[in-house]
Parts: sequence; C-alpha cells; structure tokens
Amino acid sequence: MGWLDWLKEYYFLNFFALYIFGGRTAALLSAQWLGQSLVFFFPLIVLLDILQIPLFYRAYEGLLQLSFLSRVGPWLERRRESLQRSWAWRFWSAWRGLGVFLITLMPVKGGGMWSGVLMAFSLKIPKRASYPILIGGSVAGCLLLLGLGKTLGYLWS
Repeated sequence: MGWLDWLKEYYFLNFFALYIFGGRTAALLSAQWLGQSLVFFFPLIVLLDILQIPLFYRAYEGLLQLSFLSRVGPWLERRRESLQRSWAWRFWSAWRGLGVFLITLMPVKGGGMWSGVLMAFSLKIPKRASYPILIGGSVAGCLLLLGLGKTLGYLWS
C-alpha cells in the first residue's frame, strides 16, 4: 500500500492534521483531489472555520488586557487617531466589511479566519455584523478553492 492509498483510506483522520497544519486550502484541495465526499467535507471545513471565530475574538480581547499593552495603549490610541485622519483610512473604512470579507476568503497563509477576525476586531466592527461577513468569506473562499482545484486538476491531466 502506497502512501497515497493510505491517505485515501484513512483520510478522515488525516483531514484534521491537514486542516490544522495546512489550513482550509490543504484540507479542501486534498479532499477534492483524493475523491472524498465534498458534500461532507465542505460543510465540515466551513464549520471548523466558524468555530475559530469566537476563539480568535477571545484571544484578541485577552491580549488587550495584558499589562504591557495597557501601558502602550495611550501611544497606540494617539497613533490610531492620526491614522484615522488620513485619506486612505477614510476611504478604506467605508469599505471595511468588504476588506474583512476579502481577507477571509483568501486561500493563502496570511488570509483566512485569523486575519479576518483580526481585521474586524481592529476596525471595531460589531460582532453581530462581523460574523456573517466572516462566514460568507469562508464559504466564498471554499468555493474559490473548489474552482481552483478543478482547474488545476484539469490542467494537470
């Protein structure tokens, strides 16, 4: 039995390792290329992304309560106020929900839920408004990956 056959046979167990270490991209593309049921794995990946949102929010809220950051807080606030007066901040803050959506759907390291929640948290988008944006970004990112995987599979053969 080769490693590819082993991966196919025990994919459900390997899926979580792929998701943890490779993110949404590795988990979804491997499921697609190994012929796994996307009816099962697509919603599972979106569900795992959704479960990350409150964890990341909790982590960012906890970071703000660290004593080191509380001493740096006044400087950060002054810096933020000067940044908010710039034309770039005013332009992009009008589109902040779109920015959170786009950063969440990106299928690369540096994109995804971690960055999307960080952006929503730093832009002070209320949680009730950010959850649908983040979930929509996750679903759109998975659909983008499915299309990318289909295209790469077509070009490969």
